[in-house]
Amino acid sequence: MYYDFLRTGYPNLPYESSTTPPTRWMYPNSEYTNNADNVSEAVESQFGTGSDDTRELTWWLN
Repeated sequence: MYYDFLRTGYPNLPYESSTTPPTRWMYPNSEYTNNADNVSEAVESQFGTGSDDTRELTWWLN
């Protein structure tokens, strides 16, 4: 349901207007421990920032 909110803006959930609401889950720590090279490559190819941030917009929200 949260992803429907991100896509449609309904219902009107409160959040700080100066920030973007969280738009995605971060990769789990186990992935960074066991699969660091591939996680880094995936984050870089998805966002181009190298930052696994929950406020980065995913392709389906752009």
